Amino acid sequence: MSISEISVSQQNLSKIYKNAYIKDKENTSSKVAKVAIGLFLIIGGGALVFFSGLGIVAVAAGGVLMLAGLAILCIRAVSAVTSGRKRVVARDKFIDASGFVEPSKTNYKSDLEGMMTNTLRKGDDYTHKGMKKDLIEALHYRRSPKYQREQIQSTPLIPNDRTLNNSSIRNQLAKETVQDSHLVFSDLELGINPFNDKAFNNKGRALLSIHRTKDEDLGEDLGHDYNISTRESFVWVEPDPGNPEDETFDRMQEGLHSAFRFIEQARKEKGGIYIHCRHGINRSPALVVAYVMWKYDVSFEHAENFVFTQHPRTEVPEVWEQKMKKPEFKEFLDKLQVESSDIID
Repeated sequence: MSISEISVSQQNLSKIYKNAYIKDKENTSSKVAKVAIGLFLIIGGGALVFFSGLGIVAVAAGGVLMLAGLAILCIRAVSAVTSGRKRVVARDKFIDASGFVEPSKTNYKSDLEGMMTNTLRKGDDYTHKGMKKDLIEALHYRRSPKYQREQIQSTPLIPNDRTLNNSSIRNQLAKETVQDSHLVFSDLELGINPFNDKAFNNKGRALLSIHRTKDEDLGEDLGHDYNISTRESFVWVEPDPGNPEDETFDRMQEGLHSAFRFIEQARKEKGGIYIHCRHGINRSPALVVAYVMWKYDVSFEHAENFVFTQHPRTEVPEVWEQKMKKPEFKEFLDKLQVESSDIID
C-alpha cells in the first residue's frame, strides 16, 4: 500500500493528531500573555508587601496577588506539559499506524505530504507545514541510535533457559513461525538462504551471506536476477558444541569490522540489506545480535532478545552465547565502535 493511500483509521488518527497539534500551538501562543500576567501579579503583590507602610490591608492584598500570580504560572506550566504530551502521543500513534517508523532518506517528505493531504482542510497551510515539520523531527529521532536503543532495551525479555523442554515460550514461538525471513529493522531483513527461490527479489538492497566455510555453496550462481545492488560474504565457522574452548568464534570476530561496515553502508546508501546463512537460525542471527550490541551499545541479553522477538528462528549457539556475554567481547565491540566512528550516525 502506498503511504498516500491511508486507511480510514489512519485518517481518524491524523485528525486526532491535527486537533492535538492545534490545541498545543494555541496553548503555546497564549503562553507569553499568561506568563506576563502571572509575573505582573507577583511583582505587583511583592511591591505592596514590600511597602508595608501602606497598611495591613495592602500587605494582605499583595499576598493575594502574589499567590494568584503563582497559581497562573503553575496552571500555565501544567497546561503546557499536558497539551504537549497529548500532541506527542497523538503524533506517535499516527506514525505507528502508518508503518512509518524508519523512513527512507529519499521519499519520506513527499510521502508525508500524501499521508496528510486528505485530512487537512484547504487554507490550513500554516498548520500543514507545522505538522509536517513536527512529524519530520519525530521521524528523524526514530532513525537515531538513541531511539532504537530505547526500543531494544524496553522490549520485554522472553526467558531463554536452555534447560527447559520444548514447551518453553521460545520453542513455541519458533514452531509457530511460518515466515522464513523477518525485518529486524525496517531496512534490515534476516532470513534463510534466498538463492533457492527463483521468485526471491531483494528489491535492490545489499545482501550479506554468512558462509560456514569459504567453499560453502549457497546457490549464488544459479543465474537468476535477484535484484541485488551489491553483495558481500562473511565466513563464520560453526562452533563445536562439545568443545567449550572452541576458537572459531575468536577467529571470526576479527572480521566483524568489515561486516559491520558493509551493513552500515548498505543501510545508509543501498536502501537496506538482507542478511542470511543457510537456514537463518545460527550464523546470520548471531552476526545480527553482535551488530545490534555494537551499533546500539546494549548487552547481549537485550540484543539477542530483540532479534529473537523480530526473528523467532534465532538460536545463537551456546558456545557463542557464552563468549558474547563475556565482558571481553563487549570491550572488543566498544573499541570497534571507536575505531569505526566514521560510519556511525
